[in-house]
Amino acid sequence: YVFPGGGGGVEANVNRWLGQFATKPESKTEEIPAGDQKITLVTATGTFNDGPPMGAKTPKENYTLLGAIVPTADGNNVFIKLTGPKDSILKLEPAVVPKAATVLPSPVKR
Repeated sequence: YVFPGGGGGVEANVNRWLGQFATKPESKTEEIPAGDQKITLVTATGTFNDGPPMGAKTPKENYTLLGAIVPTADGNNVFIKLTGPKDSILKLEPAVVPKAATVLPSPVKR
């Protein structure tokens, strides 16, 4: 999803994603160079508060969030976020990074 103006920037969005967990999750944030830009990758595992943005939440234990924030040429960001059971999401991780890179004109080196 693209939020005009970046939805508060990279750090604000990473913090918002981490705040979707019931308690502080085990997490890792890294930047991957892509030409003259960087893709921000976030992986977090813990008890995820699942549900619509303004609705009731259901705690889901041992859930993982895998997210990518991809800058675009026009100054916006594309946000890619997957959540689900840890084992399922981690199996998808090798496919997510190359797909995130397709938003940029330059190849991603990891």
